[in-house]
Amino acid sequence: LLAFAPKYAQTTLSGDHAASLDRLKAVKAEGFDRAFLDLQARSHGRSVKLLSEYARAGRDEMLKSYASETLTFVKLHQSRVESLR
Repeated sequence: LLAFAPKYAQTTLSGDHAASLDRLKAVKAEGFDRAFLDLQARSHGRSVKLLSEYARAGRDEMLKSYASETLTFVKLHQSRVESLR
């Protein structure tokens, strides 16, 4: 997978990610933790969906394996985020 990284690595945030960061920057200090955890929960949810779908139906076996293995850790992070909310 590292061989693919230089070709596909992003150096800037996409529109949705940039907008999320802008919203976080605008939050007052007392509301930051809640806003950050909400963002993390949504992001982990999207990641779980994406990885689950690719692990199930992806075309590249190496990437399917990566998605399946990574899914375990993303779900763990997701549960930790939820426990903080």
